[in-house]
Amino acid sequence: MGVELSKPALDVGIVAANFEQMMIFYRDVLGFVAEEPRVFPELGTIHRLAVGESILRLFNPEKAPPAANGSNDSIYSCTGIRYITLVMNNLREVVDACRDFGVNVPRPVSEIRPGVFATTIQDPDGNWIELQSG
Repeated sequence: MGVELSKPALDVGIVAANFEQMMIFYRDVLGFVAEEPRVFPELGTIHRLAVGESILRLFNPEKAPPAANGSNDSIYSCTGIRYITLVMNNLREVVDACRDFGVNVPRPVSEIRPGVFATTIQDPDGNWIELQSG
Protein backbone atom coordinates (compact mmCIF):
# COMPACT_ATOMS: atom_id res chain seq x y z
CA MET A 1 0.00 0.00 0.00
CA GLY A 2 1.39 3.39 -0.96
CA VAL A 3 0.62 6.88 0.22
CA GLU A 4 -2.81 8.17 -0.81
CA LEU A 5 -2.08 11.85 -1.34
CA SER A 6 -4.79 14.37 -0.56
CA LYS A 7 -2.69 17.07 -2.28
CA PRO A 8 -0.73 16.44 -5.51
CA ALA A 9 2.40 18.24 -4.35
CA LEU A 10 5.38 17.93 -2.05
CA ASP A 11 5.98 20.53 0.66
CA VAL A 12 9.56 21.29 1.70
CA GLY A 13 10.84 22.87 4.90
CA ILE A 14 14.07 24.83 5.34
CA VAL A 15 15.40 25.90 8.75
CA ALA A 16 16.80 29.32 7.90
CA ALA A 17 20.07 30.63 9.30
CA ASN A 18 19.68 34.02 7.59
CA PHE A 19 15.90 34.35 7.61
CA GLU A 20 15.52 37.90 6.24
CA GLN A 21 17.70 37.22 3.16
CA MET A 22 16.02 33.86 2.62
CA MET A 23 12.55 35.44 2.72
CA ILE A 24 13.55 38.20 0.29
CA PHE A 25 15.12 35.66 -2.07
CA TYR A 26 12.22 33.22 -2.20
CA ARG A 27 9.42 35.81 -2.07
CA ASP A 28 10.85 38.71 -4.08
CA VAL A 29 13.47 37.18 -6.39
CA LEU A 30 11.80 33.83 -7.18
CA GLY A 31 8.27 35.20 -6.74
CA PHE A 32 6.86 32.61 -4.33
CA VAL A 33 3.62 33.83 -2.69
CA ALA A 34 3.75 34.42 1.08
CA GLU A 35 0.88 33.00 3.13
CA GLU A 36 0.01 33.70 6.76
CA PRO A 37 2.92 32.71 9.05
CA ARG A 38 2.35 30.19 11.83
CA VAL A 39 3.92 30.92 15.21
CA PHE A 40 4.99 28.10 17.51
CA PRO A 41 5.73 29.61 20.95
CA GLU A 42 9.28 28.97 22.19
CA LEU A 43 10.16 27.22 18.90
CA GLY A 44 9.88 29.82 16.15
CA THR A 45 7.76 30.81 13.17
CA ILE A 46 7.01 28.95 9.95
CA HIS A 47 6.58 31.22 6.96
CA ARG A 48 4.70 29.41 4.21
CA LEU A 49 5.41 30.32 0.58
CA ALA A 50 3.20 28.93 -2.19
CA VAL A 51 5.02 27.37 -5.15
CA GLY A 52 2.30 26.17 -7.52
CA GLU A 53 0.50 23.50 -5.48
CA SER A 54 3.51 23.01 -3.21
CA ILE A 55 4.53 24.95 -0.13
CA LEU A 56 8.04 26.00 0.85
CA ARG A 57 8.21 26.37 4.62
CA LEU A 58 10.89 28.76 5.86
CA PHE A 59 11.35 28.13 9.55
CA ASN A 60 12.71 31.06 11.54
CA PRO A 61 13.76 29.42 14.84
CA GLU A 62 13.71 31.21 18.19
CA LYS A 63 17.21 29.88 18.88
CA ALA A 64 19.66 29.24 16.07
CA PRO A 65 20.43 25.52 15.72
CA PRO A 66 23.93 24.33 14.78
CA ALA A 67 24.79 24.41 11.09
CA ALA A 68 24.41 21.25 9.04
CA ASN A 69 27.52 19.15 8.46
CA GLY A 70 28.73 18.14 5.03
CA SER A 71 30.42 19.57 2.01
CA ASN A 72 28.80 22.37 0.07
CA ASP A 73 30.81 22.05 -3.15
CA SER A 74 27.92 20.83 -5.31
CA ILE A 75 24.61 19.03 -5.10
CA TYR A 76 26.55 15.76 -5.41
CA SER A 77 29.11 16.40 -2.65
CA CYS A 78 27.43 14.41 0.13
CA THR A 79 24.43 12.21 0.83
CA GLY A 80 21.02 13.28 2.07
CA ILE A 81 18.45 15.70 0.75
CA ARG A 82 20.65 18.04 -1.26
CA TYR A 83 18.50 20.05 -3.65
CA ILE A 84 15.07 20.92 -4.94
CA THR A 85 14.21 21.39 -8.62
CA LEU A 86 12.08 24.15 -10.09
CA VAL A 87 10.91 23.60 -13.68
CA MET A 88 10.00 26.87 -15.38
CA ASN A 89 9.38 28.67 -18.66
CA ASN A 90 11.65 31.68 -17.96
CA LEU A 91 14.91 30.00 -16.91
CA ARG A 92 17.39 32.57 -18.19
CA GLU A 93 15.48 35.52 -16.68
CA VAL A 94 15.35 33.80 -13.29
CA VAL A 95 19.06 32.98 -13.42
CA ASP A 96 19.79 36.65 -14.21
CA ALA A 97 17.63 37.77 -11.26
CA CYS A 98 19.47 35.34 -8.99
CA ARG A 99 22.84 36.70 -10.13
CA ASP A 100 21.60 40.28 -9.61
CA PHE A 101 20.53 39.34 -6.07
CA GLY A 102 24.01 37.97 -5.42
CA VAL A 103 23.41 34.26 -4.87
CA ASN A 104 25.94 31.69 -6.07
CA VAL A 105 25.36 30.63 -9.69
CA PRO A 106 28.46 28.45 -10.21
CA ARG A 107 27.78 27.25 -13.76
CA PRO A 108 26.11 28.69 -16.85
CA VAL A 109 22.81 27.29 -18.09
CA SER A 110 23.54 24.22 -20.23
CA GLU A 111 21.57 21.64 -22.20
CA ILE A 112 21.21 18.49 -20.04
CA ARG A 113 19.23 16.55 -22.65
CA PRO A 114 17.77 17.56 -26.00
CA GLY A 115 15.67 20.70 -25.50
CA VAL A 116 16.04 20.81 -21.70
CA PHE A 117 18.33 23.38 -20.11
CA ALA A 118 19.38 23.66 -16.46
CA THR A 119 21.78 25.05 -13.92
CA THR A 120 22.15 24.96 -10.16
CA ILE A 121 22.21 27.89 -7.74
CA GLN A 122 22.48 28.31 -3.99
CA ASP A 123 20.02 30.30 -1.91
CA PRO A 124 21.33 32.79 0.71
CA ASP A 125 21.82 29.96 3.25
CA GLY A 126 23.71 27.77 0.75
CA ASN A 127 20.89 25.32 -0.08
CA TRP A 128 21.07 24.02 -3.65
CA ILE A 129 18.29 24.59 -6.19
CA GLU A 130 18.27 23.14 -9.68
CA LEU A 131 16.63 25.55 -12.14
CA GLN A 132 15.37 23.78 -15.25
CA SER A 133 13.46 24.74 -18.40
CA GLY A 134 10.22 22.88 -18.97
